[in-house]
Amino acid sequence: MTSYDTVWTHFTNKCKIDDLEIPNSDAAIYDTIQNALLKFNIHLDENVSGDNSTELLSRDLDGNELLLIIHCIRLIILENQVIYFSSTYAPFTKELGVRNLGTQMNRLETLVENEKKEIQDILMKMMDDFL
Repeated sequence: MTSYDTVWTHFTNKCKIDDLEIPNSDAAIYDTIQNALLKFNIHLDENVSGDNSTELLSRDLDGNELLLIIHCIRLIILENQVIYFSSTYAPFTKELGVRNLGTQMNRLETLVENEKKEIQDILMKMMDDFL
């Protein structure tokens, strides 16, 4: 069975994100992996689960599946960044003197869209391999 450590190590090696944005407590990492499993299961119509007590997934993931789940993790973190940024800074841009908020939001939204496209590309590759 694939371990949480394997998933998290592949994620931190493959999907570079600012270290300040990456969950660093065990509980936050577990939550992030569980949320990624939800997306993963929806995309593949699977029922893979994770056990936080043993830090194992319910089955081994092959290379493509591992790549998909780490990109699901990255997508979740990027979407959270967009939500945080827009809800924290947008209402107070004039008071805080924040400049180029629109540019920064567009950059984050572009990263989210690029990640969604990457996930779709992985899914298409997996379908091609299946056929």
